[in-house]
Amino acid sequence: LAAEESACRDASARIDTLEAASHDATTALEALRSEAKTMKKELQRQEQTIEEATSKLSASAKSADELQACNARLESDAEMAASKAKAACDGLEEELRREREAAMKSKEE
Repeated sequence: LAAEESACRDASARIDTLEAASHDATTALEALRSEAKTMKKELQRQEQTIEEATSKLSASAKSADELQACNARLESDAEMAASKAKAACDGLEEELRREREAAMKSKEE
């Protein structure tokens, strides 16, 4: 009987130890769940920040493309204007040359 009582006390002590360990594990699990919720919220905040930054970068890239296209049009327009100005200058020089020739002929006569 004494051996059974001793075994019963040992079993009871083991049960107490297991219950304490189970309580500690439950407490640790709750702490981990709380930390996981906090980390999830932080991750969601970071994802939102990344989405906003990506959207801004996309808009900037679109603006850069539009600016590049505008610059190309401006360069083309400038080249065309320069070509027209050169043609006009060439025409004026030719006209001035003819007028000089006419003036020289007029003086000779």
